[in-house]
Amino acid sequence: MAISAKDISAAIARIQAGIEPVERRLNAADSRLGDGDTGTMLARLIGVMSSQSPDPSASVGAYLSQLAKAAARSTGSSFGTLIIAALMATGRETKERDSIAVDDVADLLGVARREMTARSGTGEGSKTVIDSLARLEAETRGAGSRADLAQRALAAVDAALDDFRDLPCRVGRARIHEASSIGHDDPGMLAVALLVRAAAGPKAAADTDIE
Repeated sequence: MAISAKDISAAIARIQAGIEPVERRLNAADSRLGDGDTGTMLARLIGVMSSQSPDPSASVGAYLSQLAKAAARSTGSSFGTLIIAALMATGRETKERDSIAVDDVADLLGVARREMTARSGTGEGSKTVIDSLARLEAETRGAGSRADLAQRALAAVDAALDDFRDLPCRVGRARIHEASSIGHDDPGMLAVALLVRAAAGPKAAADTDIE
């Protein structure tokens, strides 16, 4: 089954419904390496996005662009700016589509990853959100159904955290604490994992041992 703007809106609503524990965990993770406000920023951004209802006649791309414009009014943070840029890029890619095929999701993740890379100047291997997107892109390619897509995405975000947890952060504010970042999840990567779980629903969000 294809993914419509309405489906994306429903996923955002699920994230919003479970945003409080996500906010707390991200703030705690960020407090080890940064200002401790990543969760608060993301909660504000998701709150604004959840207030945006898709026009029934609008394309998926138009809705993604609508989300990006609304989100831009809520944050000026570097991480928030990357999320907004990714939304705009995927919005342009899907501007003529009424829905997204499941097997197109990996390609759109690639669009988001490349846009974030271009905006940040950071590539793969630096223990950032880009590494999580790269793993999602690779592992969701070939998904045959929405259920299969969800299972692959959940496994991918966990695997990305496992692969990078014991490596140092090399970019952003966290690079100042490079040694102390070893053994801890990068807040951006953790954000991706928690958002994917929240989008999948309460059971997936609860069934996690992410630290």
